[in-house]
Amino acid sequence: MSLKTSNLPFKERVDREVHNNIMRKAVVKAQETIGANRQRMVDELGNWEEWRDLSKQIRNHVLANLDAYLYQLSEKVMENGGKVYFAETAEEASDYIRKVALEKNAKKIVKSKSMVTEEIGLNAVLEKEGMQVIETDLGEYLLQISGDKPSHIVVPAIHKDRHQIRKDLHEKLGYEGAETPEDMTRFVREKIRQDFLEADIGISGCNFAVAETGSVCLVTNEGNLRLATTLPKTHIAVMGMERLAPTFQEVDVLITMLARSAVGARLTGYNTWLTGPRLAGETDGPEEFHLVIVDNGRSDILAS
Repeated sequence: MSLKTSNLPFKERVDREVHNNIMRKAVVKAQETIGANRQRMVDELGNWEEWRDLSKQIRNHVLANLDAYLYQLSEKVMENGGKVYFAETAEEASDYIRKVALEKNAKKIVKSKSMVTEEIGLNAVLEKEGMQVIETDLGEYLLQISGDKPSHIVVPAIHKDRHQIRKDLHEKLGYEGAETPEDMTRFVREKIRQDFLEADIGISGCNFAVAETGSVCLVTNEGNLRLATTLPKTHIAVMGMERLAPTFQEVDVLITMLARSAVGARLTGYNTWLTGPRLAGETDGPEEFHLVIVDNGRSDILAS
């Protein structure tokens, strides 16, 4: 699947962004802050290269035994009451989710941040069916209302400053408040709270799936993901086929490295573990859970 992000020639786009002083200042400031925080976490942990080497061993072990772990994962998810779909292509993944949404007669869908759904162009597929798709990660939400695309895997709106964000909120949503992060965040929170309550489907990514238990691990810094995955009656998690850990023991190592490297923190704000749909006697969680496992060229890379 080819996702077109601009009609401008590549060199023209490069030239424009090289001279985009607002973007360059915003990126430098964010990267310097994250880099400094990361270094503090690296120094605090100690034996950093040993941790990295252990993480590499875990990832390589998973890749060497990927078929077995994917089979174990799928069996466990189904055992827990969930449904599993293996998508060879981006089109197959999007089409499966589209069919589930149509089957549920979904009108409103809330999403937490997911790079895999960006990869497969999911939003456009669902919107073509007349469904309202709402990004609930703050950065992704701000980009969505301005018609922009994420530019960073962890900080999607890294290329924007608060002056631009305030301008977008004012023009698109009638925001009249100050350009402080706190005021703008409060405004967005109040806007999307009702969307969580009204959503028919919640869609998330998957940082790690645990083969031993059929659980999905979701690592975030905002509370939006828990609302998106527990309030709607249907939760669909979309994962790249390599995002696996054999047991929670390995996840412990991987999360220790992920949080420190991604945002320069010991842990992210929310570490969420979900195992199948809501069971009898449980008070929250979806009635139906789908795990979509995406290949989309990963097998070719692995084999090369």
